Amino acid sequence: MIGAEIADAAGALADFLDAESDAILKGAFLEAPDRAERKDALTSALEQAADALGEEHVPAGGIGPAAERALRRLKRAKDRNARLLEGALDGLAQAQARVRQIARQSAEVGVYGEDGGKVQFSESLPGRGRRA
Repeated sequence: MIGAEIADAAGALADFLDAESDAILKGAFLEAPDRAERKDALTSALEQAADALGEEHVPAGGIGPAAERALRRLKRAKDRNARLLEGALDGLAQAQARVRQIARQSAEVGVYGEDGGKVQFSESLPGRGRRA
């Protein structure tokens, strides 16, 4: 039954999005490339189930209550993750702005080195200016 395949595929993708939201909340962004491959596979499975159904083959009663519930759950999970990712991006942008502000201010601050000469603050911090 195609409706059951849609319910299973949508449910699996919703489960994945639930786990992804936990990762977003924990700030586990380095794992995102690994998650993307799995998400693509689950999305493809849902698309294949939907393609197998086709518009002209939808039963008179629709795709069935289980599939409808799974699709509603999937939409809620998708919307939640979109909000979480938006918030994470906003937070990162604010953090970058703050770091730039601190860097500008620190350029004006001087410290004294071992030889007694004035050293710019940015020069006194090892590793500063490198990118990950």
